[in-house]
Amino acid sequence: LLWEHIISLSLPPPPLLLALSVRFLGYGVVFGSLVVKVPQLIRVYRAKSAKGLALTTFELETVGYTVAALHSFHLSMPFSAYGECLFLLGQD
Repeated sequence: LLWEHIISLSLPPPPLLLALSVRFLGYGVVFGSLVVKVPQLIRVYRAKSAKGLALTTFELETVGYTVAALHSFHLSMPFSAYGECLFLLGQD
C-alpha cells in the first residue's frame, strides 16, 4: 500500500501517514539514544577515571531503564518503543 503511494508520488491516507510518522519518530529516538552518552564515554575513557560522575545517578538510570524496557517487552510493544531504554542501559 505504501509503495503504491510512493510510486504515484501521492500522500498516503492520514492513518497510514500517522503510523509511519510514529514509527520513524520511535526509531529516531532509538538512534539518538545510541549517541547521547558517547561524549561522556569518550571523556571517561581518555581520563581513565569516572571522577565527578554521581553513583546515585547511575543507579537510578539503571533501575529506570531496566524497568521501562522489561515493562515494554512484557507488553509485546515494538522495539521502537523500548529500544532506547536498552541502548541507554548498555551505555550506563
